[in-house]
Amino acid sequence: FFLLGGGGGGGAPPPRPGYVLWVDMPEGREWAEASFASTALILSIVGLFALGILSPFGLVMADRELDAIAAGTRDPANERTAKIAKAVGAVGTTILTFAVLGVITVVGLTVG
Repeated sequence: FFLLGGGGGGGAPPPRPGYVLWVDMPEGREWAEASFASTALILSIVGLFALGILSPFGLVMADRELDAIAAGTRDPANERTAKIAKAVGAVGTTILTFAVLGVITVVGLTVG
């Protein structure tokens, strides 16, 4: 991989401190593990709108994806997708939790 900036004249200005700009990835570069960020996002969205039980799975899968990206074993290009999946999964999991607690409360009040 090559970085923008650097010495020499006439090129692009050097990047701001703390920022790295990826320009080119060498041919054949493969990551140690396949990304599951898209799968996590799909599970989280379906869990939020249709099958609530899928939300915790999307949340956990997104969290593991972010850990793997931080460890350098998965493509960092999927980090944004994994973060969105984690947020949607957290919302879906929260709604699922309140729904389950509501059902338990209603059943408890009805039976008792």
